[in-house]
Amino acid sequence: MLGDVGVGKTTFIRHLISIEAATVFDSAIALHLDLGLKATLSTDLRLFVIEEIESQLRILHGVDIYERNFVRGVYNLDLKRFAGGVYGDLKISNSEKYLEREIEFLEGLLKQKPAHLKRALDHISKGRRKQIVLFLDNADQRDERTQEQVFLMAQEFAESWPAMVFVALRPETFYRSKKVGALTAYHSKAFTISPPRMDLVIAKRLKFALKITSGEIPIPSLNTIGIKLENLPKIISILLYSFVSDDRLMEFIDNISAGNVRLALDFIKAFIGSGHIDTQKMLDILEETGFYTVAVHEFLRAVIYGDHEYYDPSASVIANIFDLSFKDGREHFLLALAIAALHQWTGADVKDGFVETDKVYERLQGFGFTPDQIDAAIARACEKGLIETSARRIPEPGQQMPSSLRATTKGVYHVERLAGEFQYLDAVAVDTPILDQTYRIAIRDARTLEERLQRAEEFATYFDRQWLPLEGHPIGFDWCEASKHLRENIGRIRRARERY
Repeated sequence: MLGDVGVGKTTFIRHLISIEAATVFDSAIALHLDLGLKATLSTDLRLFVIEEIESQLRILHGVDIYERNFVRGVYNLDLKRFAGGVYGDLKISNSEKYLEREIEFLEGLLKQKPAHLKRALDHISKGRRKQIVLFLDNADQRDERTQEQVFLMAQEFAESWPAMVFVALRPETFYRSKKVGALTAYHSKAFTISPPRMDLVIAKRLKFALKITSGEIPIPSLNTIGIKLENLPKIISILLYSFVSDDRLMEFIDNISAGNVRLALDFIKAFIGSGHIDTQKMLDILEETGFYTVAVHEFLRAVIYGDHEYYDPSASVIANIFDLSFKDGREHFLLALAIAALHQWTGADVKDGFVETDKVYERLQGFGFTPDQIDAAIARACEKGLIETSARRIPEPGQQMPSSLRATTKGVYHVERLAGEFQYLDAVAVDTPILDQTYRIAIRDARTLEERLQRAEEFATYFDRQWLPLEGHPIGFDWCEASKHLRENIGRIRRARERY
């Protein structure tokens, strides 16, 4: 099963077992193994898989593969051969000693855990006429080497064990391994789990939440805790209306989540529980006018800050593309230039959006950036999901860089949308090193809206000066355009503030 992280492969499996093919699985034994969170602490992945299968057989299907009668059933033919062997005479002359020898024989077989599990599954499949289906889920959350290891285990299970095996892999891992990796020697069947339409997923989840909070779907446990839910249906209704009314909200979620449904739903939770959102204002306007539309900047603010008072780059899903690694003012724009170059790169040498790393470095060095600066910027971008590598690993500065790079939708959105947004610049102002002493004094802590607007203007003016050495180059990203948009944004906020 091919699909990126968070597209819904686990949901697909659960839906297949419980709904889509429920009648089939009623007469089968389904074993669903989570190789992501559960297997993270395991040093021996193969041992984890074997022990997890044993555990699920016992807990979910009532089959203890070490239970006395079950073991004797599995090795019935072996016991008959044992009885015809050298210890067979003891069965009449010394039955107790024969039983001890027989138990020792079985004990030796049980110590070979993989072989015993295989024999047990054979016994279940033939004796109980049960189809065994094994799902190796969330392998795509592990590194490339582990994914190949999982595939090889799945291949062994499918070939020599009585089981149909499904394994989840990232598409690029699968196709690359089919060419040069472990998958080259095998003929596997593959199908893709495409991400669902994010707007439909969010709408369905919000409508379901609305039914719960309005009492249409009763949840008894909610009555036992002291939570006032009378305003929550209104907030959910506002969100539903907003997503229908303003396409920019969905554009933000689509691009930042990049098809990861879990992450997109986390954004909704972050907004509803955010201390940076004035929910009372929303309710008052709803009461007064009959409707309220959540603005993109409100949603952005909730996602940027999360549970923190100030922007924290290590905790926020939103990256600071203006950060520095070296004392060079031009480097404020290096990451934006790299993302824009990757996004706009064309030619026969571009494979699935990936561009050879050497060519990217060559272009950026042409603008005066050093390899060390580029290393640091690319590493930051990969860590925050703005750029991805062909191997899906996060490179480290000073080490061998991946062979090719590709801009993600999240990265492009940062450059083409967020770079000129007041809420974004206002947030990252506290995290961006300021190299000019004059502006470092001016760009200080701000509390009121007017103070924050003034700080953003100073921030933009500082960037205007740092951009001058790069101005006029045809390089895909133009800070002058972002600066112009930012100042227009600030002007609209001031005019709206005066109206109210």
